[in-house]
Amino acid sequence: MSKISNYGIKPLRQLNFEDVKKVLKDPLHILVVEVLSCETFICSSGQGIYDIVEEVYIDSDISEQLISLEEEKVIFYHSLNDDELKNRLTMPHFFELWREDIYGHQPDEAYKKAKLMGLEGNYRD
Repeated sequence: MSKISNYGIKPLRQLNFEDVKKVLKDPLHILVVEVLSCETFICSSGQGIYDIVEEVYIDSDISEQLISLEEEKVIFYHSLNDDELKNRLTMPHFFELWREDIYGHQPDEAYKKAKLMGLEGNYRD
């Protein structure tokens, strides 16, 4: 089932959890949530330049799972401070794999869970 986009009539592609994992694992994309409207976007993320690639729909179960994974420090979530993107989205936040070179040390238990789920952002020996 697709949700109608607020920006047009084209139905949004609905992502399942495997689709979300593919976006999170893609080093050139991030999953962006507009906090005020709860809209979700796949955005490019190369070299500090962020652009909306596609608006997508994720259901509340997946949203809750992402929040739970973020709270457990399995994945990373933060506000996206990009002026150009903020011209289109008021309060963009993003989900991404936990990358220790960028976000600091990931707790060991969180890393183990990320690895079990195929969501590790870095590889430890």
